[in-house]
Amino acid sequence: MEPVPSEFPATGRVEGPFPACASVAIIGGGLAGLATAWALGERGFGDVVVLERDDDLAAQASGRNAAMCRALAEDDAWTALTAAGAKFLRQPPPGFARAPLVDDRGAVLLAGADLAAELAARARRFAIAHAPITAAEVGARWPGLDVDRGGLFFPDDGVIDLAVLVEGYVTAARAAAVRIVTGAEVFGFTVGKGGVAVSTARGALHVQQVVIAAGAWADEVAARGGAPALDLTSRRRHVVALRARAPSAPIVWNVDGDEWYARPAGAEVWTSACDSDDVAAGVVDARLGAEAEARARVPAALAIAPLARVWACQRTFAGGPPVVARDAARPWLVRVVGLGGHGVTASAAVGRAAAAVVAGHQD
Repeated sequence: MEPVPSEFPATGRVEGPFPACASVAIIGGGLAGLATAWALGERGFGDVVVLERDDDLAAQASGRNAAMCRALAEDDAWTALTAAGAKFLRQPPPGFARAPLVDDRGAVLLAGADLAAELAARARRFAIAHAPITAAEVGARWPGLDVDRGGLFFPDDGVIDLAVLVEGYVTAARAAAVRIVTGAEVFGFTVGKGGVAVSTARGALHVQQVVIAAGAWADEVAARGGAPALDLTSRRRHVVALRARAPSAPIVWNVDGDEWYARPAGAEVWTSACDSDDVAAGVVDARLGAEAEARARVPAALAIAPLARVWACQRTFAGGPPVVARDAARPWLVRVVGLGGHGVTASAAVGRAAAAVVAGHQD
């Protein structure tokens, strides 16, 4: 099963009676929030409510990305999370997923000799399976795709089944008695001796802790509780779907110089020039010229393929690895933000890190 196309949410709405109180409220029903809810349930925290503003879960950045498992990231701090997250995708807990979470196609990172050596050293530090690959070997794995360099092949990377991943988090969280409520925009917080009253479109919820996992809107939500902004940066990236078939080919990503990737997707190949435009939260309209940028970078065999569609996704950055931390001045507040385009691969590791922070306050 192919991951859910970008313009569709990864799962439908999940509703129930709105609770009056809970131990923890998680604001945001994307991958960060759902993974945190699942990880809290894994630790035995069932008295948790996820509050999602939209009518569907994972309908923003979590449901608009290209759903690629990439264990090796740009530095050690990120790779610690993506490697752990990729291992989870390959070996989820028994019963977590009704189908494999990532396929077996593998991924190629194209890079010159110097960068390839640097990437291989990082892969060894984190025990990520990899092997050198030549340009000719890339062409053998993807017939007709002519590239001018080789790099590294990562056999455990691949395409993630986004719908099954989101479903797994939701099902496991609900089995641990976590409640997930959609259409529950948060308007503000009132802090008192007995905890925090969270004002929402569905009513008031009284909790002991609040986790903000609202992606590009995290600073805006935190400000409603008087918390300072983290100066998050939201960036838009375009995906250009071309009518081409490469059913068993690996993902190919040029990481040296002008970046681009090509990711098989059924009757399409999803490509990107790896653009990164600073935008306001929620700006995902496709920019004029994005298609031409992608066609100018990808190999000729793809550049001439007919267009299927173009869309944009939004990634949120915190100036480094994600922020998974308690606010020192507001011990009731935890932030899980800035997943920077690694949210799908790293979600389980980020969720478990967030659950540890929340649990530490309760111990």
